[in-house]
Amino acid sequence: MRIKRQVKKKITLILCILIVLITGKFVSGENVTKLEDEYTGNRILCDVIRVVDGDTFVATIDDKEEKVRLIGVDTPESVHPDKSKNTKAGELASEYVKDLLEDQTVQLEFDVQERDKYGRVLAYVYLEDGTFLNEKLILDGYAQIATYPPNVKYVDVFKQAAERRNQK
Repeated sequence: MRIKRQVKKKITLILCILIVLITGKFVSGENVTKLEDEYTGNRILCDVIRVVDGDTFVATIDDKEEKVRLIGVDTPESVHPDKSKNTKAGELASEYVKDLLEDQTVQLEFDVQERDKYGRVLAYVYLEDGTFLNEKLILDGYAQIATYPPNVKYVDVFKQAAERRNQK
């Protein structure tokens, strides 16, 4: 099983490189941002193990299981210890993210801070097809913008996604 994941990661990486070489950039989608020209080199591949809730998941990073928290977005609660804070919208967001992430290899991009006060890795997440997950959650109505300086690299992208969602 591990060998299949490694082969899958290598194939994905090779395909991404080929696309860049052929087109000179990654293509932007109609609704969701794809990997951009200004690739900064601070992205890593990781395997998603499980989704905790709509904005947090567990992944293998450097052969270690780590909780990853999406930067710039907040989804309603679904696994809060105080059960009264959990909502149907939180369950829907969690299921939506599970469908997108579980058993996938994704790219993590970092901003200024590596971790939050709970020790979770902070990241922007790109799906295997290059879709910017953080933005997609806002655009599709599963998350709200939650910007905490100094991690503000894509705040304008998130604001535009919220505006586009509200125009639907």
